[in-house]
Amino acid sequence: MTRSATSSWLIWPGFEMRRVYFDGAAPAITALLGGNVDVLFTTVGDNFTQVQSGSMRILVTMDEQRTKFSPDAPTTAEAGYPGVISASTRGFAVPKGVPEPIMLRLQDVFSRVMESPEHLAKLEGAGQPCES
Repeated sequence: MTRSATSSWLIWPGFEMRRVYFDGAAPAITALLGGNVDVLFTTVGDNFTQVQSGSMRILVTMDEQRTKFSPDAPTTAEAGYPGVISASTRGFAVPKGVPEPIMLRLQDVFSRVMESPEHLAKLEGAGQPCES
């Protein structure tokens, strides 16, 4: 989650929180499940397995629409926090200086993969839906 998305919660009257930083979602999820933190800001996909197993539940989604993976969880606007939105956009990165032919090949492969119904179904099944 971006710092600004997290910070937007800290300005609401009566809402107190102390930030705890982790090196990624896995240690943050471990801390939540271990009772070391009370709440976790993460993407739906990062905690999809735990939500599906029942060891975690999504309290609110920071998007304009409810997630189909936890349709009973309200959006931030529905929960009384309009304007608190944190959409997650992901991409692929390579080091600076990768030769153009390799870049073109990678772009071609990623385009074909993202058009594959089988791959899109796997993403969906992992809680990482994608619109190609």
